Amino acid sequence: SLTPTRRDTLRALAAAAVAGAMGVDARAARAGLARDAARFLFLYLPGGWDGAVLDPPFGADGRTPLPGVDVEPGSHRRQLGAHAWTSGPGRPHLDRFFARHGHRTTVLRGLVAPSLGHDLAPAYAMKGTFDVDAPDWATALAAADADLAMPHAHFSGPLYPGAHAAVVARGCGGRLPGLHEAERFGGNLGLALDEVDAVARSADSHEQALLALEYLRLGATRAATVQAPGDWDQHDQDEGVDARVDGLFALLADVADALVEGRTTQGDPLIDRVTVMLIPEMGRTPYRNYKGGRDHWGCTSSLAFGGRVAGGRVLGGTDARRRALPLDLTTGRLSPSGEMLTPDRVGAAVLAAAGLDPTPRHLDAAPLRALFGPSLRLS
Repeated sequence: SLTPTRRDTLRALAAAAVAGAMGVDARAARAGLARDAARFLFLYLPGGWDGAVLDPPFGADGRTPLPGVDVEPGSHRRQLGAHAWTSGPGRPHLDRFFARHGHRTTVLRGLVAPSLGHDLAPAYAMKGTFDVDAPDWATALAAADADLAMPHAHFSGPLYPGAHAAVVARGCGGRLPGLHEAERFGGNLGLALDEVDAVARSADSHEQALLALEYLRLGATRAATVQAPGDWDQHDQDEGVDARVDGLFALLADVADALVEGRTTQGDPLIDRVTVMLIPEMGRTPYRNYKGGRDHWGCTSSLAFGGRVAGGRVLGGTDARRRALPLDLTTGRLSPSGEMLTPDRVGAAVLAAAGLDPTPRHLDAAPLRALFGPSLRLS
């Protein structure tokens, strides 16, 4: 976690960047989002992960793995309320996250990855379609509020703007090429933006995420994208699993803490306005390969919290061989006559929760209504 001084620095830089962006082209930048507007932070998990972290593969004793499943040494099932996860001696931040924020969190199990190749899997995970013209969900959300200072604050991870590149504020991973594209501002973004760029280039995922939260808090951003820490694409013997899992949940816990403690500029609890979505590229096999690593797998798990997410629940599931099972999209319960839980259904729910009709945005799948409650309405 960050020191209070570092947090204050990031907040000051974010405020300066927003003011600078609006000052460069005040006619193009609206003061902020509507008070009740849904805001989103997407945390992309590259390479995919073993879905067993959120879908523990143990027998009745909570320690004996299911047949055909390999687990990390010392791992075991831990449960609190509706949530169960794979804990272990090297995963204290995972336990801390569910202890503090499990009641705010919904876990998705049996999330299908339609592609297992790194060329297509990231795109489908982030936009729910193989359509090359479709934008990712963050950009689609931002396009509906294109007159904000930084409609889609993209810090790291894949980016698929489609026809909406003008709403993407490239917040880190190099230079800030522009907010709404540099030509709209005559190529001069000002000293404040240079300072943020300098921080962004040296920032880790924690700092990027907290900077993104500040943009969202200020109402200058509708959606932000940050790549989660760690190299998850491990096909060889892997002794860093616990460290990666714990690092990810340290980040998630810090983000959730910041949302609980924060307020929007209108004074509303930030946790009620910002939804955090974990977006894994794909899954990893429940068993190790001959090299001791895990290969690509078409089923994984994920989570969401904050905003309009109806927390404290688990949606979907897998069988004993870690294969996805169909679910009822309205209740989230397993159902033999239900549908498979796929990224396009998640994306359709995200857009609908933000008040947007998914269909003209390249998503014609039925939304996972259970993610935001059965009262979710399409525009």
